[in-house]
Amino acid sequence: MAEHRLLLNAHVAASDYVAALEAAKPVVERVQNSARIRECRVHPYSKFDERFSLWMDLKADDPSAAFDKLATDLATQ
Repeated sequence: MAEHRLLLNAHVAASDYVAALEAAKPVVERVQNSARIRECRVHPYSKFDERFSLWMDLKADDPSAAFDKLATDLATQ
C-alpha cells in the first residue's frame, strides 16, 4: 500500500532568512497541532522580493483527518 504524505508550502514576507524563520514560527506551531513535521525547508521565493517559501513534509497517523484539521486550523487565522 502506498504511503500517504502531507506536504505544506506556505509563503512568508521577510527581508532575510532570520526574519523568515521568525515569521514561520506561528505556522510551524499550528501545524504541529495536526501532524508531525518530518522535514522543514525555508528558501527564497523566486517570484517576489522579500518573500520566502516555507516547505514542510508532514507525517500523521491518519493523513485525511490531519489534512482536514490542518486546513480548518490554518483557514481560521
